[in-house]
Formats: sequence, structure tokens, C-alpha cells
Amino acid sequence: MERPAAPAQAGLVFLIWLFAIPWTAFALFWTWLAATPLREGQHIGGYIEYGFPLFGLPFILIGLGMLATPFRLLLRARRVVYALTDQRVIQLYAGRSTKVQSVQIDQVGQVDAQHDPDGYGRLSIATTQFIDRNRDRRTDAFTILGVPDAARLERLLLEQVRARKALAGG
Repeated sequence: MERPAAPAQAGLVFLIWLFAIPWTAFALFWTWLAATPLREGQHIGGYIEYGFPLFGLPFILIGLGMLATPFRLLLRARRVVYALTDQRVIQLYAGRSTKVQSVQIDQVGQVDAQHDPDGYGRLSIATTQFIDRNRDRRTDAFTILGVPDAARLERLLLEQVRARKALAGG
């Protein structure tokens, strides 16, 4: 059983977080500036007096959401456990509700692995292929993110698939 240790897209998450800093700072500054008449007791009249400062609030909330993204992903990763048995690959998420996804070893198709130099990685397991309404070939995949020793998991999974095929053939 393995527990993911880091968000799988850590670089992208970090870029979003870096973008969120000036975004949120500008949104706070703009809202503060737009509220100047209210702070100084000037009455402009109409909706402008309250509308301009209120217009900045969604941008502040978006910025705060972007700033919180890395921390939300870390908390989510702590609630996910992956397991490989001789019959299936399992993902268990225990959050507000428990969610279990699994793929039977017989359903495992092509396995695409991505390994980082530190050993962490992701595995994408093709489960079914189909042709959609636009006649495009599509593949459903079961993805395992943030695996501490992705190469080892890939090797073990492929061994299980070979053993299962040998068992079915013999």
C-alpha cells in the first residue's frame, strides 16, 4: 500500500501560487482604493459608492482560492491510499465521504509511467478504448498520482498482469 506524498503537478501548482500573490495583492489594493469615498465619508451617490468596492470582492476570493490551492492539494493527498493486490489496483479516498475506485488486473491495458529523478511519479493505466460520437478513439484511464517509487509500482503491476495472463493461458 502506498500513500502519495506530494501533489503530482507540484510545478504547476507552484506557478499558480506565484501568480496568485500579485493577483490577490492587486485585488486588495483596487478594492481598498475603490472604497476610498466610503472610508472618507464622501457620498458620491448611486451604486458607484458601494458597487466599486463590491466589484473587487470576487477577485479577492479568487486570489485567496488560488493561494489556498497547494494546501488543499496536500490535505487531499494525505487522504488517498493506493494499493496493488494480485487481483486489482485500488484507490481509496477518505474525505467527507469514502470513495473507492479499482481496476481489475484483467482490465489493465497499456501502462504509461512518468518518473521524476527523486523517484516520485505517476502511472496511467488504460482500461477501455472506445470510439466517441465524433469517431475519435478515446481511452479511459485509471491514474495514480504522487507515487513515492513509481518505477517499482510499474514493475510490480506489469508482473501481476503477466502472471494473470500466464494463469489464464495455462
